[in-house]
Amino acid sequence: DSQAKSALVDILSLSVESATSARVLLLARVVLFQSVIRYSSELEVDAKFAITSKLQWLLDVLTDTEVYSSVLSSQLPVADGSGKTIIWESMFSALILSLKTLMINLSSSPAWEELETFLLQSLLHPHFLCWQIIMELWCFWVRHATEDLVADMIDKLCTLMMSMSSSETPLCPDSVLRRTTKSVCFLLTHSPKSLTARVYKNISTESRSESAPDAYLA
Repeated sequence: DSQAKSALVDILSLSVESATSARVLLLARVVLFQSVIRYSSELEVDAKFAITSKLQWLLDVLTDTEVYSSVLSSQLPVADGSGKTIIWESMFSALILSLKTLMINLSSSPAWEELETFLLQSLLHPHFLCWQIIMELWCFWVRHATEDLVADMIDKLCTLMMSMSSSETPLCPDSVLRRTTKSVCFLLTHSPKSLTARVYKNISTESRSESAPDAYLA
């Protein structure tokens, strides 16, 4: 709407001196960051490494209530396919698209390993929006990676679940086991059925493990 567009124009035209809120500056930096990563294919290797190292910063910023509410409610001006017309796109959708574009651009780059580490470390992110973003990226990877790579990653996640201590109640929403299971189930809903069967097989194979009952419950 016109109010969202006007607010965005105001954000992009702010100078450090005129800014009255640190959160407004943070939001402006998020807008700039997503623009940079969307066109990361034009960057040198060192710049790609630098961008990847800032992804954790992005998640940290998005945990701020005012920032993530603005990300969910604002729109950004972007060029259409022809590059001749400006259209308005949801800021959240633009951010997801930019991150997926970054994944594609880094797939054949030395910075890919750092991105992969970031995705693994953020798999259990406690903030709902950050977790949603990370899972969107994981599902994107699952859809486009080779079958062997995906199967290997699923095996590792299953091993992680089975190796967890049973000291936590598996039905507790905040337990590490439950959160890991939630993430794996989310991935499976966007994956071929063969992967679901693979998870059940992994758990069944380890059925004698003390953690197996907890994995089933979670």
